Amino acid sequence: MTPEQIEELKARRDRLAGQREALASADEPEGAAARSQMVADLDALLLKIDGTLTGASPKRRKARVLRPTVDHQQVVDLTRIRKTDRAEVRVVVKEWKGRRTVDVRLWYLPDGETEMAPSRKGVSIDAAKLGALITALRLAGQHLGGGS
Repeated sequence: MTPEQIEELKARRDRLAGQREALASADEPEGAAARSQMVADLDALLLKIDGTLTGASPKRRKARVLRPTVDHQQVVDLTRIRKTDRAEVRVVVKEWKGRRTVDVRLWYLPDGETEMAPSRKGVSIDAAKLGALITALRLAGQHLGGGS
């Protein structure tokens, strides 16, 4: 897509999001079922547009890394979600084998240790595929009734 087409699609997406909000906030009891279906349809359409916009971003050249190890100076620890006293989920952006990745992993406190260690439970996804994961998580949230 050209930059102009991307901007046009973003503008259309914003208009649809505004229409969705107006429909979702309507308090009138008549037509509530139809309005609810329209909101769900708009949510699905907005997710598809978001996926298209994510895939349409300009491609960047991959950085060359001499060794396939984690460069700890390029690790960005974004968040930690406490699970138990001895476990937490960490979301980290890092370089791995020359690629930018987002790592969502369970970290735990091994017996007798004072520092958390990463477990095998988790996923590391190429940054270029993050938009598809976000779309899937939004759909899961809608399925569970959590909205967008």
